[in-house]
Amino acid sequence: MSSGEVTTVFIIHVGVTNFPSIPCFFGGAIQRRIWELARTQAVSGDEVAIVSIGKAGETKTIEGIRIVYIRCLMAGPLRHLEFLGRAALAIRRISRGRRHVVVHFHSQPEGALFRAVFRTPAVLSYDFFRFRRGRKGLVGVIIRYCLLRFDHLLPCSEYCKKESTDYWDLPAGRVSVLYNGVNTDQFRPLGRGRAAELSAISSASCIALYVGRIARQKGSEILIAAAERLAARRIPVAVVAAGPIGQFDADGDNGDWIGRMRRAGITYLGAIREDRLAAIYCSADVFVMPTIELEMFGMAALEALACGVPVIATDHGGLPEVITVDCGVFVPVSDAIALASAVERLVLDPGERAQLAAAAVERAEVFSWNAIARRARTHYAAALGESARNGSE
Repeated sequence: MSSGEVTTVFIIHVGVTNFPSIPCFFGGAIQRRIWELARTQAVSGDEVAIVSIGKAGETKTIEGIRIVYIRCLMAGPLRHLEFLGRAALAIRRISRGRRHVVVHFHSQPEGALFRAVFRTPAVLSYDFFRFRRGRKGLVGVIIRYCLLRFDHLLPCSEYCKKESTDYWDLPAGRVSVLYNGVNTDQFRPLGRGRAAELSAISSASCIALYVGRIARQKGSEILIAAAERLAARRIPVAVVAAGPIGQFDADGDNGDWIGRMRRAGITYLGAIREDRLAAIYCSADVFVMPTIELEMFGMAALEALACGVPVIATDHGGLPEVITVDCGVFVPVSDAIALASAVERLVLDPGERAQLAAAAVERAEVFSWNAIARRARTHYAAALGESARNGSE
């Protein structure tokens, strides 16, 4: 099968071991991305199945997608391997007798350990490259072995590609970028009405919004310092933050974030349900993303752009791949003064703000799920073609 042929593919997505199950609409970023990609692929005419963790082993069909739920009995690392082993058996069962089958694992490199069970082309998407405890010791040796057994590795950005290729010493020809996508039906300009969560904020204020984890890695200290500077300069802007606190931090980041944000004058909304996110974005005048390290892509920045909101972000990681100078402003990493100055500039210049906002939606369309699904298909075709040439199909 060549990349130019139009052939129906049977795509089997394998989710991650942790809950929530797929589909999910609150929490579980990887699970949401799997669902969005699978839905888009099914609408385009491909046959799609998903293997997901579940509280009860069962099979459902939702929006034309067959979902096989796997109930695991073990705990810890054994649970992880139990899920992948059971997933491999499910893949073999549902793919039996099919042609042009591709298994798409997500952030689960150990899935390659079970390829002998299902014997079909397999690719791996990931949005972080330090799998498990990294490359040290026996676990690191196993992870690298697994990575090399996939037909294609699909990091979420050029930055993630470079970091993962260097970190695991991977052959460059096996690694290709498959960007994350955005649902442009869900995230779109909704008008200037304030979301209910922001109704208490003065309508005369501009809003500078941050959505994401409240953590050192995400630049929360920089956001707090910038908010303090904006308040001291009496800039007419309300700084608003939303998201879970300290989640996934490897350095035990358990600081008094709520108290520190409150003292800096930041309105903290907590974690926001998925169905409220678009309204929150559309209530903002600018979006800020002050990440200081390991920003693989910048999903929240992309969602803000899709809602027509200009973005101020650090010039780091995958963010320059998502944002352009036509729809955003870049500031140096860990520079609270530069961040505050950029917010002040856009707050006081509605003309520039409007110009950036006008380009934001068009930029987000580059990452629509339709565009990402088309790109995924080229990687599937390449994997199927290599499989056919190797006589394993």
